[in-house]
Amino acid sequence: MLSAQFPTGSPTDTFAPFHMQPHNPLPVSPTTFTTHPPSQSGFDFLDITPLYNGAETQQQLPHDPLSAFLAHLTHEFTLEPATLGTITRRFTERALNDLQGNPNTMLPTHIHHAPTGRETGTYLAMDLGGSNLRVAIVQLRGASEAVRTWIRLWQVPEHIKRGSGDQFFDWIADRVGEVVVEGVERRGWNRSVDGGGGRQLGMGLTFSFPIDQTGVNRGRIMMMGKGFMVSEELLGQDLKDCFDAAFRRKGLEVSLDVILNDTVATYLSTAYNVPNTRLGLILGTGHNITCSASLALLPQSKLSVASSFSKKASYCLLNAESSMFGGDGSIPFTKWDLELDAANDRPGFQPLEQTVSGRYLGELVRLIVMEAGRQYGLFGGRVPEGLEVPYSLSTQLMAGIENAGDVSELAHVIPPLHPLSTILFSSRDLAFVQAVCKLVSTRGAALTAAATVAFIQVDAQCGFPFTPSPAMSSTPSRFSKTPQIATVAFSGSVLEKYPQFKERTQWFVNCLVRDRDVHRAAAEFEGIRLVGSVDGGIVGAGIAAAVVALRRKLRLPV
Repeated sequence: MLSAQFPTGSPTDTFAPFHMQPHNPLPVSPTTFTTHPPSQSGFDFLDITPLYNGAETQQQLPHDPLSAFLAHLTHEFTLEPATLGTITRRFTERALNDLQGNPNTMLPTHIHHAPTGRETGTYLAMDLGGSNLRVAIVQLRGASEAVRTWIRLWQVPEHIKRGSGDQFFDWIADRVGEVVVEGVERRGWNRSVDGGGGRQLGMGLTFSFPIDQTGVNRGRIMMMGKGFMVSEELLGQDLKDCFDAAFRRKGLEVSLDVILNDTVATYLSTAYNVPNTRLGLILGTGHNITCSASLALLPQSKLSVASSFSKKASYCLLNAESSMFGGDGSIPFTKWDLELDAANDRPGFQPLEQTVSGRYLGELVRLIVMEAGRQYGLFGGRVPEGLEVPYSLSTQLMAGIENAGDVSELAHVIPPLHPLSTILFSSRDLAFVQAVCKLVSTRGAALTAAATVAFIQVDAQCGFPFTPSPAMSSTPSRFSKTPQIATVAFSGSVLEKYPQFKERTQWFVNCLVRDRDVHRAAAEFEGIRLVGSVDGGIVGAGIAAAVVALRRKLRLPV
């Protein structure tokens, strides 16, 4: 069982590279499985429903192929304390090494200042993603007051994605105009005296597409993907120039003041109100982390990207691209992880993301369930036709199955999400599939915790805090130098909506923090807590605009 205190000593785990065979290959015959009961999961809170009811359960378990397969799965997906500690240390080492040597990870952003909590005013915020556009008014009244927001959402029409550049930005400007008219003029939200210039409203943009960022509010547009064919015409154009031209055409007094990604926005949305916020964590369809680092630790090749501010700042927030971690052998992958990876367009590209994110968790379950049906008697040996389609078992459906109390509940869970007939599910089938869902999701929570604790170590070693300038405050820094609870701001559907995922992640974080061989930043942070960032992508964009506006007002570098 996984105890609260990890054992001490040097772990002896060995790991295979991502492209090689799994660490514990599947036996040829189910009769060669180790047949300990499925309830011996290695996780205190993981209650795997018995496959049978009645006094004969224990006698049947060793002789039942499906039960033996579940026992093998339990062994494969359970991360013992020493293994999880080793993974965390390897992640920390990788991040520190990548600061200097990897051009694809630990990348400097143009955000080199944290909110002080004293920013006030009304700002526009925009969050443009692959499917939706969100525009909001964000009103700040100081860190002691709640952030007030009014948010509108639209789905980006296909003809706009495929139209001309002017059509694309004019459509966005029209949506911004609707929010300005409704929120500012009709609802009486006061214009900011800090944002933009003159009567202009300052706007922050969370941009979920590749961009060659050249300044805090400038960047050259790259191929956007996700069906946005308009980017072919816009390739290489400056994003701010495109927005400013559209705003002028629409007669809008709006100034694009800052561009950031969703992870940085999540961090900022919490750091405004919560001292000692150290990381931003995204776990939804994808995975990423932002932390801070001293610019003195970055090589010139990375500082050239940050040339617009590197001579006037000491620290910056980093885009860790942590989804790429794990492929160096630090994660002990199973055969199903390798099968999923081999079928991807870019095998080996995002190993960690494939074990924790909403895009892949359901597919891992599907691969296992398919094998159980074909070889070990699940569904009476009949594989439901609907499950043969890759990615047909979504993580949303996986969460519903894991959370279902009995077979009758599946009649309400499955039909809206999958064509699979619930008639195929017996109580025995449900118990097995639920157990698989719990094993996969719990391992995902453990690896999320490992990455989180690893980047807290990086943050503690590489700089931070962003101490407010004396021009901003005569009071001591909001970031205490005595041992504190480090806050990790998170957003994303997996942590926010998957049943018990956040709680399991926090549990693993607590366990790792107690291991002083892993958590070497104990002098700075005696604990780590996960705090949800509601609408972090959009609120963070508004706060970023406020930070830039206040620094300009105080004639500080942005």
